[in-house]
Amino acid sequence: DITAQKTNYEQVSRDICFLGKMSYQPNEDAAIWFAQSVLPILRKDCPDIQFSIMGIEPSPKVKSLESWGNIKVTGFLDDPYAYISTCLAMVVPIRNGAGMQNKVLESMYVGTPTVISPIAAEGIAGQNGVHYLQANTPEEYAHSILQLLKSPQLCQLIGEKARKLVNDKYTWGVLSAQWEKLIST
Repeated sequence: DITAQKTNYEQVSRDICFLGKMSYQPNEDAAIWFAQSVLPILRKDCPDIQFSIMGIEPSPKVKSLESWGNIKVTGFLDDPYAYISTCLAMVVPIRNGAGMQNKVLESMYVGTPTVISPIAAEGIAGQNGVHYLQANTPEEYAHSILQLLKSPQLCQLIGEKARKLVNDKYTWGVLSAQWEKLIST
């Protein structure tokens, strides 16, 4: 239950996670790109960092990433939010596709800092450096994640502001009130 989850910033792990339907090409591409392009940079400074790929229908390409070490492919989880709330960060390095990324809002609602691509930021009324960290290159992703790793205070600051943004703009109560106002005019 996503509403029961909240990140404890003093007890987060060195895990980075990604959530999505893994047979969907943009999600598969994002997970593989992150593993190939960003993890090698991160492992120079943090060799024990873990990357967990969560989501139904992981493709053979995604499953093969586990053989690299420090990468876990979970498949379906009953409660991914319980796991997300223990992670240092959620990454959403979507490089193609369209539409608002619910996985970003879900991570923000849990309060886990989210490092996202410009495409994943589309449609979200948040601010880079305040509600999430935006990255485009492997070096930018690694830099953002290392910043979070070094500063639980930064994790908490971004996580709490992100959670407030989702509560203020994206909960069913807020959206239904906006819808009712729209159709009544």
